[in-house]
Amino acid sequence: MNESDSIIAFASWEERFRLGFDQIVRTAQPSQVLLYYFEEYADWTSDNRTHALNTCKTSASEFIEQKLSVATPADNWQRIRDDLRVSVTPGSRVTVDLTTMPREIIWNVFWMLDLIGCRIDYSYFRPAGYGDWLSREPQRPRLIYKLSGITRLKARTALVVLAGYDVDRTKQLMAFFEPEITLLGLQSLDKDPTNDQRMRKQREQAERFSQDGRVECFSLDAYAPDCGEEIVGQQIVGYLDSHNIVMSSLGPKPSAVSLYRLHRKHRATALAYAPSKEFSREYSRGFGEGVFGSV
Repeated sequence: MNESDSIIAFASWEERFRLGFDQIVRTAQPSQVLLYYFEEYADWTSDNRTHALNTCKTSASEFIEQKLSVATPADNWQRIRDDLRVSVTPGSRVTVDLTTMPREIIWNVFWMLDLIGCRIDYSYFRPAGYGDWLSREPQRPRLIYKLSGITRLKARTALVVLAGYDVDRTKQLMAFFEPEITLLGLQSLDKDPTNDQRMRKQREQAERFSQDGRVECFSLDAYAPDCGEEIVGQQIVGYLDSHNIVMSSLGPKPSAVSLYRLHRKHRATALAYAPSKEFSREYSRGFGEGVFGSV
């Protein structure tokens, strides 16, 4: 991991947030840390946010904490825009901690840092394991502001979903966008012993739910050095000229990096976020290996 002028992170109640945050600050030695959190989960994240503040005091890093809301994505975008314009210097090196940051916030931050002209690094820490369930009650999907692509009138839709462990979120995306084809990316080579079983469930449910559309599955490794970018790029290349391509990351957080890079290469593609209404307080347990790279 490189030394950084700034770290941008998103507070969670998970142990891996706290332990990963300490490691990033110790290694990157930033002059400032910008920490976001959702007000709806303020009680759950209170202890970890206090820990982050104390870590920054010890390291002599300026600590800036900002509140966002699950219910106001437009206001969140404006908050992030205003914060980064003031806090981040053009040309500086910024580390974005993806560990517990929602994908919509990841893409908002990447886009704004690109606009400012920063060098963007990322870090991600895996948990030792996951709980029995992670999220419930998927909500209406939405395209990401400034990353929603260019819609071709009367063109068919190709939906790219990099699957995670919540089957209902995949089904929600398929129901909302009604794609002619769904390209379903299944995580492979994963150390989580439950991964293969959960990926089989994703494939089976997607094929059952597809109705008039069709589903083509492919394997990728979001923890590879390119976060799976090359493999996903191979899947979409045949649809770039004929379809409206919508891409969503539900799997390991580094897959959000690969989709962001692909959008930068193919600006007509769109990034979509599938929010959930409820998250498990036992989302993960323990602290695993780190993944680091540059956007």
